[in-house]
Amino acid sequence: MKEIDIDNTLIRQIQNGDKDAFRTLFMKYFAKLCAFVHTIVRSNEKAEDVVQKVFVKFWEKRKIIQISQTVFGYLLSACKNESFNLMKTEKTRERYEQIYVKNYKHIIENEAKLNNDKPISEIVNKAIEELPEKCKNIFKLSKQEGLSYQEIATYLSVSEKTVENQIGIALKKLRESLKPHIAIINE
Repeated sequence: MKEIDIDNTLIRQIQNGDKDAFRTLFMKYFAKLCAFVHTIVRSNEKAEDVVQKVFVKFWEKRKIIQISQTVFGYLLSACKNESFNLMKTEKTRERYEQIYVKNYKHIIENEAKLNNDKPISEIVNKAIEELPEKCKNIFKLSKQEGLSYQEIATYLSVSEKTVENQIGIALKKLRESLKPHIAIINE
């Protein structure tokens, strides 16, 4: 039986909800797809995340998916698109983080006084200290120590995705916490 025929049989079984067929397809192409995605995202962990996300979407949309090429070609194309989406999202997030860090440093350097006579750096540091412990540690390693997400992930034995999520949580909580002071800072 030809490879294309085997894949087409698997697709029909998957469209009927056969989890074993899905598992077979996943095991057949996972490593190849990860190797391909790694050439784009330059991280094994991110590559695995991208490929897993593609397979999850594939399963969720299995009943409506129309494959006009080979199954591997379809998955390769989906992985490429998902990789580019990830890169675009990361660049946007990095840009906003750089703006935040620039503003954070500006606040610390100026030490402007607020209505309650507390230096801004004291208010910012208090807001940082009020973050959940894991979130606070990761934020400090990133923003105060200047470690990359990958370095933090290695240091703390967590995934880069965990670091990324915790930084996002920290920034959101800090924005909320510092919101009353932003108007004064921007004056």
